[in-house]
Amino acid sequence: MLSEKVLSATPSGRIELKSEALARRWGAGALLPSWHERPADYPLMLISPASDKRITSTLGDLAALRKAPRLLMNPHDAVRRKLVHGVEVRVWNALGEVISPLDTTDDVPPGVVASEKGT
Repeated sequence: MLSEKVLSATPSGRIELKSEALARRWGAGALLPSWHERPADYPLMLISPASDKRITSTLGDLAALRKAPRLLMNPHDAVRRKLVHGVEVRVWNALGEVISPLDTTDDVPPGVVASEKGT
């Protein structure tokens, strides 16, 4: 529960996702999140949604943590890369890499891949 002190910090007394008051205090950048172009080196955006099994790799079903994490990819992206459901794929960026079995699914939009948080 938010304290009354926090709520009274906005003119409306409510949480303001787009706040003119914050913009006056901190500048126009406080109005909305900024947009960053996706680096061309990495054409797919990786997201790590929470699941009902765990919220981090330190909490949850230990047997499930021993399994390789699944990577979810839209079938259109898989076809463009000549990948099929079940193959192992390498996911990487400048910080590291992981090898995961691929699940092709319409549950993720084109241009996005997903692997559950904590895996």
